Amino acid sequence: MVKNSHWVLMVISIPDQTIKIYDSSTNSIPRELIEEEAMPFAHMVPYVLSISSFWTLPDGVPQAKHPYGDCGIYAVKFLECLVMGVAFADEHLRDSNMKIMRRKLAAEMYDETRHLENIR
Repeated sequence: MVKNSHWVLMVISIPDQTIKIYDSSTNSIPRELIEEEAMPFAHMVPYVLSISSFWTLPDGVPQAKHPYGDCGIYAVKFLECLVMGVAFADEHLRDSNMKIMRRKLAAEMYDETRHLENIR
């Protein structure tokens, strides 16, 4: 959060050693201010990694069954649950529901971008 009023997405890539900031309002907040707000994270991440086990595999994460192939849909749904603060539920996040979830995601993406065809 920038100035307690503006949200951005910060993606920290350990392998690439980068922090990417996705800002939907690049004209409203000076770049220097966003970089200033990001600096504590740039300093904190190496420290946290040095004192932690780097990564964890949390318990309670719904698992796909063999043959695998829906990992992308699972990952999107994991992110949605985490963002909304909703617990993962095996009755919803399971292989038998992935086909409909894939279709819903495709429909959402189409609906959100169909107006772009007229822009070009």
